[in-house]
Amino acid sequence: MLKHRDAIVRLLTDEDPATIDLTKRQLVSFGPMIISDLRELLTCGNDLVGGHVQDVIAEIEVEDADKKLEALCADIASNQVLEEACWLLAQSFLPGLDVPAYAKRFDLWASELRDKTIATQSDLSRVQIFGDFFAKQLGFRGNSENYYDLKNALLPFVIDARRGRQNLPMEHDSLDPVSPRLILMQILANLAYILEGEEEFEQSTKLTFWIRLLNHA
Repeated sequence: MLKHRDAIVRLLTDEDPATIDLTKRQLVSFGPMIISDLRELLTCGNDLVGGHVQDVIAEIEVEDADKKLEALCADIASNQVLEEACWLLAQSFLPGLDVPAYAKRFDLWASELRDKTIATQSDLSRVQIFGDFFAKQLGFRGNSENYYDLKNALLPFVIDARRGRQNLPMEHDSLDPVSPRLILMQILANLAYILEGEEEFEQSTKLTFWIRLLNHA
């Protein structure tokens, strides 16, 4: 696309709004494959062009996230897939979201939990540490007063505010996918991975066992 850079800049600065809109529609139609090239256009030094390009990138990201989310929702079969679906949902509302930066917090919290539980042999004792770490140290809790607030439905907001939708009963291992419990489950999944390694983790029932103990704690 870069070989047409000058032509695109001219079209995006055209005096006819219809020409600009058509150009943007055509750029959006190329999808995620041209995002890196579009980002280069942001350096052209023209604020008007930059604004239009940012609109195009945002629309591409939202459409791509929507398509991936729709595909995932057809068969959410694991915690990992559920987490991915929640990130895609967040990207639909927050184009440009730095998902790896947020997801890295799960790894950091899991590492911290590992240090706190490494010398603990009892799963019951571990579960007590999990609960204290999540509720007391990190401060996560439900937000029943503003249950339908969009911020309660998007993982980045829940992570930042430490507030989210109230947890639903965990019968049949189900959960409210936008509750703080999802964050706890992902932290524990990362912890199980750290403790057991990749091969063992794939066949592990440790995470399910921990969650069931938490339900009855």
